[in-house]
Amino acid sequence: MSTDVFKIPLDELTRKFKPAYPGNNWNETLAYLYANEPQLMEDLWGEYVRCGDFREPVNLSPGENEEAPIVLNGTHRVCVLLKHEISEITARYGYSDEPMESYSAKIVLSESETLDENEEDDLFESVRSFRVNDELWVTVDSSWYSSNEWELFLDLPNLNSKSLVENRLKEILEKHFPQRTFTVEIKRFEIE
Repeated sequence: MSTDVFKIPLDELTRKFKPAYPGNNWNETLAYLYANEPQLMEDLWGEYVRCGDFREPVNLSPGENEEAPIVLNGTHRVCVLLKHEISEITARYGYSDEPMESYSAKIVLSESETLDENEEDDLFESVRSFRVNDELWVTVDSSWYSSNEWELFLDLPNLNSKSLVENRLKEILEKHFPQRTFTVEIKRFEIE
């Protein structure tokens, strides 16, 4: 699969590709993200203004045969540009060929605590996609929850980024759940 980067008019992208989440269309998604993740959206706009583009292109589902092609990675970035009426965005079909390693991040709530269903949703939303620093943005591929434990599966460019991501996850959890106690551990994901 080609991972060539190209510019695409934003109106063409939003006509051909659906957001992967949340909402059924770009207007709903834009409203949701600005209402629920305003700081993240501000950070992304700041990156765009500073650099004249985003660090990474958005990733589009590659198949012409798909019933509803989606933006695989980059929904937040598309919405930032929609809000600021920017006319085009940098994109690629599929993902980069840059080598990545798979990791799991285990988030454990102290034994005596549990989260209700709304808090569980909030937890996943808060860590689903997050900025670590100017060089690293993490998107969670999948997750599972059991009692007071969550395991997130993510890809990182190298082992050196592990502690940065661990610390950033702790910061996010402390901000969103100040009354809770979590531990976070990231390790290389090995298929058994």
